[in-house]
Amino acid sequence: MQPAFIGRDGERIFVLLRMPATPCTQCVLLIPPFAEEMNKSRRMMALVAQELAERGVAVAVLDLYGTGDSDGDFREASWQRWVADVLHAKAWCEEQGMTVVGVIGVRLGCALAIDALGKTLADLRSMVFWQPLFDGGRALDQFLRLRVAAAVMNDTKESAKELRARLLAGETLEVAGYCVSGALARSLTGVRVTPDAPIGSGRVHWIEVARSADTPWPAAATAAVEAMRANGREVVCRQIVGEPFWTSTEIVTLPELVDATVAALAEGT
Repeated sequence: MQPAFIGRDGERIFVLLRMPATPCTQCVLLIPPFAEEMNKSRRMMALVAQELAERGVAVAVLDLYGTGDSDGDFREASWQRWVADVLHAKAWCEEQGMTVVGVIGVRLGCALAIDALGKTLADLRSMVFWQPLFDGGRALDQFLRLRVAAAVMNDTKESAKELRARLLAGETLEVAGYCVSGALARSLTGVRVTPDAPIGSGRVHWIEVARSADTPWPAAATAAVEAMRANGREVVCRQIVGEPFWTSTEIVTLPELVDATVAALAEGT
């Protein structure tokens, strides 16, 4: 493992590069989900990075500005800053002598991957989306529901709609220990990645997690996949049975999801 802080003091982001035992010139970027979902996903991200490294593929896992071990406070973050972080991480990997050939996006990290790298990854061979979320406003509302649920436990009443309005009016709110600024909320509500967005020429592996094998494929996901295919993109869909690790109370691991991801990326390298 090669840890690194990249960027200027006060604006550094933390990158953990997992290298194979043998020399390697190919790298996968792993882009995390939003806010508390990132902490819930840490174990799964570490497992897939370790497995890929054992298969001879380097993996760079980054902490976005204001999160994890990177500099800054969460309230200072913005979508535009996170886009710049992803591009900075890609450039750093290239400085280490590696070509980024694949990306793993987790939840809203899928939208960030496309927004940041879609126009620059002509050589991209594979993208793996874990339970992709392409609407920043929806991600914000889901996050705000954590505060709504906590308010119920304290016999008070709030709604995600009300909280979002307060944020967009410029207020800063604490949600599950995170200070969310109005600027961050506004930047998130402007995020909506469409299926025709440029995402390189490689294959897309879209993986959904469902609690039972008979759970139907989500209608929104079906529409997005069909639109991507209509635009000439090769999309492989798969559903894994298990708990949604990004929201579970306990830390959950899904070995089948790790195996499917490793197989998808190893075939492209």
